[in-house]
Amino acid sequence: MIPKNSRACLETPASAASITAAYSARSGRGVDGAAAVAALLTQGDPGAQAVWDCAVDALATALAAVTTCFAPASWIGSPSSGVPELVRSELGDEAGCLGAALMPWRAADDTTTGGNPCH
Repeated sequence: MIPKNSRACLETPASAASITAAYSARSGRGVDGAAAVAALLTQGDPGAQAVWDCAVDALATALAAVTTCFAPASWIGSPSSGVPELVRSELGDEAGCLGAALMPWRAADDTTTGGNPCH
């Protein structure tokens, strides 16, 4: 288990309570939850932007790590629990290699891609 408030704990920068506390510490103003910080963000508040950027960066880093490690085909939210479920990719750990191999092959076939290796 990762100790709370450690750099490795996603809850430290990205939980609703942490977003609220970080904004209050940064701005010197109390807010009523992360939704209030989000509202300030839409109004162009630079402190809200900085706190939100930190939380989103932490979430993106965590999702990238999970995706890299498990190569899921998709993330599915379970209706009953609300907890995301990973669905294993059919290609598993070979997906990246196969995709990299297909890019030049498809790029060479102008009738399929129009010469664009990203399609």
